[in-house]
Formats: sequence, C-alpha cells, structure tokens
Amino acid sequence: MKRLLLAAVLLAATSLPILAADEAPFGEDERQAFAAAVETDVTASLRASGLDGRISVLAVKGDQDDAIAGMLKIAVTDAGKTYVEGKSDPMWDAVIKEMAFDERNTGLLDPNTLSAIGSLQATDILLYGAVRACSKTENRVFVELELHATEVKTKRHVWGGLFAKRWYVPGAEVPKGISELPLAVREQLKRVVTSNIVASLQAQPKLKTIRSVALIPLAGDEDRYCTYVTRDAIVQTDLVAKELGLESLQGARTVFRDIPLSVADAVIYGAVRQLGWFDEPFTVFGLTIYDKYTVPTDFQAAIERNDTHDILWSDTIQACEEWTEWNRPVVIALGVGAFLLLVILSSILRAATRVR
Repeated sequence: MKRLLLAAVLLAATSLPILAADEAPFGEDERQAFAAAVETDVTASLRASGLDGRISVLAVKGDQDDAIAGMLKIAVTDAGKTYVEGKSDPMWDAVIKEMAFDERNTGLLDPNTLSAIGSLQATDILLYGAVRACSKTENRVFVELELHATEVKTKRHVWGGLFAKRWYVPGAEVPKGISELPLAVREQLKRVVTSNIVASLQAQPKLKTIRSVALIPLAGDEDRYCTYVTRDAIVQTDLVAKELGLESLQGARTVFRDIPLSVADAVIYGAVRQLGWFDEPFTVFGLTIYDKYTVPTDFQAAIERNDTHDILWSDTIQACEEWTEWNRPVVIALGVGAFLLLVILSSILRAATRVR
C-alpha cells in the first residue's frame, strides 16, 4: 500500500459518465481509494491474466496528475509482469495525439487509435482505461475504474475489468459485512430491494425488445448479494436470466463478438456503492435487550444490448431498512427476575404492615 500511495502522491462497464479531464485533482481520500482498488483487485487480476510481453500504460481517461497511471505501473510489476516506459518509443507522442475512445462509451479505443498503435515498437501490450466513478460522502469514498489491455501487434483486446472500491475515511464507522447480518434482516432487505428492481424493470418499455439477459457480477458486491438479488428480480419479470460465467462487461463484449447473439440478447452489469449494516444495541446491566439494525444499500445496474451496445435500462437502487431484533432469552429472564423481585418486595411490605 505504501508504494502505491507514494506513486499516487508523485504522479479509474458501467453506464456512468467518464469524469472530465479538467476536474479538480483527486484529494487524499480519493487517491487512497484508488490505491486500494489497484493494489488488491487490479494487481490480482493482472497476475492471473496470462498476459505475456512488455506492458506500457497508455492513459487513464479522467486521471489527475497521472496518479492512477503511476499506480498501474507499480501494479504491473507487482503482478510479475514486465513494464516498459512507453515514452521511450519514438511514435509514442503520435499515438497519444491520436488517442480517442469508442463513441459508444464502451471504454475501448476507437479504430483510428487502434491503427495508430501498430507503429509502436518498444511495447507489446498497452494498458489503458477510464475513471467511471469517484464520489465522496461524509464517511466513505466510492471509486470505479475500467481498465483494458490491447495487444499492439494484433490489436486484440486481451484483458479488461471493472474495479470498484468503497474506502472509509479514517475514524469513520465501518459497516459490518452483509453476510453477518441476521437471516430475518437479510430476507427483509431482499424483499424490499427485489420489489424495487422489479418495478423499475417493468416500467421500462425498451426491455420489450429483448428476451434474455446474461448476468455479470456487480463490481464491489460482497458475497454477490446484490447480484443474486438482481437475478431473482429479473426472473420475476418477462425476462430470462442466464448465468454464463461472465466476470466483466469487457469480457462479455468480447465473448458476444464470437458467439451467436441468440445465446443472450443483453447483459446486466453495475456496481455496489454501499452495502453493509450498523447496529445500536440497547443494554441493561450489561445485558443486550435488543439490537437496532440500520441497513443502507445503494447500487447501480444497467442492461446493455449485445449487438448495438445501447443501454436499454439503467437505475440506481437505494434502500435503508431499520430492524429491531429482540434478545428473547434475556428479555424473558429479566421479566421473570422482575416478577420475582415484585413478589419478594410485596411479601416484605405485607410483613412490615401486618398488625401486631
């Protein structure tokens, strides 16, 4: 972490807009959130990618002061890959000048840029991407980074992913994992969120043009809780949900270039911005009488056609459930104890007031 943070000081497919390049530089909390995403998720994905050859970081759209680019350079070497500085190539500046992204917001380079990279000789693979989200609330930062790798010689897309991270600022109360939540509370949350998604899907007429949707795990989804809730909501509509083992939007786009679109008409993807829970226990004499749970949930999902890449549906699903869970054994024990105490006190009072 220290090396990535140092690089950040010296130097991010969803449907969210890419941040403009002229926005204010990242603050310290935002840099730490990106660093956490790159050090853990991006490095692990690169390590498992099988990429072979010299890798250079081309650019990250929405980056500020080359902060993320610096992190990615370190991630490449930490993943055991060979990094070379692209600026050493005589054609590098020309490629940078021509660099543009696909106008359909796929996060991929456009055809002209792909043609231009063929002139590069010092590198074999270009790593690039875009910041898809970077937002800060009082206690947390949510960042989302879309990355791609393209082979220079063949111009093939050889790796990609959407990496999201929720990073809590120092001193903030960190919510507990959703898997630790009592079953009754999880089920209540699931009912509320599912009904919200179903209503949103059924209200979008554009979805009548498709029949099947392939599932992609939502980025930043602990235990894939929101992903499975979304799947359960889809099957309650006229759509058919398909689990094809797809792990990223970029991977899905690559797959559906090579297989019949009849396998699935569209894909659903997104990212979880907030998921977890807080509890406020009420205690008496050191015994917990009840726990009051607050479960805020916030995630975005979108459905994209596989042939045209048109976004047919997009929504932000939000819920904040409050639930009180009573500790019944303790309540019963305290009730029995209070009853016995009243009986004893009543006996003492009768004895004290008895006529002698």
